[in-house]
Amino acid sequence: MVMPNKVVKPIDSLIAIGGFIREMLHKEPPIDINNLYWRLNKRYQVNVTIEKYILTLDFLFTLGLIDLEGEVIVGR
Repeated sequence: MVMPNKVVKPIDSLIAIGGFIREMLHKEPPIDINNLYWRLNKRYQVNVTIEKYILTLDFLFTLGLIDLEGEVIVGR
């Protein structure tokens, strides 16, 4: 699920979704969790479930690529 393989398509992997989220955070000012999810599903090629969204945020936070300040997500 984190990386694409023969079962998980590249577009559905956490790495691809995380890269898209990081790109969004660099182009826009810091954004709250709900608006980021709404904008992600509006712009991303496939619908991202809330579970996959939370896993992606956890993945990015664990790698130290995003930070949470209150309810606002900030890219590093």
